[in-house]
Amino acid sequence: YPDEITVAVANQFLRQRGETHAPSTVARERGQLQTIWSKLPHLDPALAEKLSPINPWQAADRSLIKESDGPRERELTEEEEVLLVSSLSYCRNKEVPLIVGLALATGMRRSEMLMLEWRQVEDTFLSLDPAQTKGKRRRYVSLTAAGVEIIEGLRARLGTRKPKPNERLFKTSLNAFKLSWGRVRKRVGLEDFQLHDTRRVAITRMLREMAFPSAVMLSAMTGMQSVGHLEERFVRPFLDKERARTGRIASEEDIRANVGHSDARMTKHYANLGPVTAAKRAGKGGAPAKRK
Repeated sequence: YPDEITVAVANQFLRQRGETHAPSTVARERGQLQTIWSKLPHLDPALAEKLSPINPWQAADRSLIKESDGPRERELTEEEEVLLVSSLSYCRNKEVPLIVGLALATGMRRSEMLMLEWRQVEDTFLSLDPAQTKGKRRRYVSLTAAGVEIIEGLRARLGTRKPKPNERLFKTSLNAFKLSWGRVRKRVGLEDFQLHDTRRVAITRMLREMAFPSAVMLSAMTGMQSVGHLEERFVRPFLDKERARTGRIASEEDIRANVGHSDARMTKHYANLGPVTAAKRAGKGGAPAKRK
């Protein structure tokens, strides 16, 4: 019962939950429980009177939540994509390959695709309702050539019948998709590749298509509201990897990233950009160095 939950119980929950769940999940749940406790006086005053004046979830020992290994960076190699496409072709549910293909082409989330209706389909973009998006805001998803091809394929399957505006593009239920997707990955040994990882693949491809990678543009295309988050999690790592892959150092920012400087002041400290005078060549005394 809520009135039996003390700080000790909250600590035990964090410790045990951390053994089976990711640190980010445990931290998020602790925050949600803290909010619930703070709202109880407004939701159930009688129950709130029985509770300790100390919010156990706020006072819990957060050091019990294990340190995260950092953001997930699972990508999809060309060889893995070939295997994945091959495995998808064996699906009895013919909508599953189209859903995965649309995810790779647009970076849409699973729920956004499964809730998509024909009224939201335009020639070159999709219009998502606020209720469909994670941020609860209307979003417009640009369709790449691959995305347009998938939508046209779905339209062709209808034959001469015109779809109803509120008719869903995909009839597959969430549970049916989960089961099929799990079998697809197991067939080719890609159990560690999650559908949400297709979002990272799509964003990386978008960055490669941009002449000047922009977090602002990515925010508009993916629906991620935090431009800073996009810059930190996607744009900078992408540029770092491309710099390492190509060996291209064309700017001061490239130099700083390559040598590990966080700002221009440290780079200036190491850079010898002034003219090399005879005194400098000779040493501190200023006299020319003698030949041995």
